[in-house]
Amino acid sequence: MNRTTEILRDIYETSGNVYKYLHDDFVLYSPGASLIAGTFHGADGMREHFALMKGLTNDTLHHALQGTYLADEKWGMVVHRLTATRDDGRALDTWGFGLWQFEGERVVGHWESVGDPVHWEEFWS
Repeated sequence: MNRTTEILRDIYETSGNVYKYLHDDFVLYSPGASLIAGTFHGADGMREHFALMKGLTNDTLHHALQGTYLADEKWGMVVHRLTATRDDGRALDTWGFGLWQFEGERVVGHWESVGDPVHWEEFWS
């Protein structure tokens, strides 16, 4: 297992560990035009993004890891199933593909990608 894979496992398997790997210039990209979409900078930006998702779902967002980590020294991808509910009855159930960019052992970028972008957008709008 390469070091990038080890870092990704640590990020996904231990809540909050992502912050110790973030580069000072880290950027998170969340696609679309929904309430959680946008570009988020640094650890504070990531915290803001996660807080938005947590608040909109009353903390029901769950990432079911599939054990799939694809990585080399510069890029990594993690496959997971995303589920959540909203107060108005909307339910999220889609594949997630977290794409991560590395400089050494620091994460410089993260792109959220999903299996059903229309469902994702409708859920978060």
